[in-house]
Amino acid sequence: MASVLFFEPRARLGEVLAERLRASPAVAACALAAGPEGEAGIAYDTVVYQPPASGRRTAVPDLAHARRVLSACAARRVRQVVLL
Repeated sequence: MASVLFFEPRARLGEVLAERLRASPAVAACALAAGPEGEAGIAYDTVVYQPPASGRRTAVPDLAHARRVLSACAARRVRQVVLL
């Protein structure tokens, strides 16, 4: 069973999606984090990540945020990353 860390900067949407993940029989645990500093001391085998937008009125992802999150995943040897 998977332990999932779900990065979602929009709290309301994140809670809904994290609850759905927690309800899955294939998921043992699911935590929600808004940024790469969240849940740093806990080991997860799967990370679900959607980079936040770089500005309020743009669909361009924040590449610096993505770099920090994906670097943290690599350093912690996360087995799977689902990039949305």
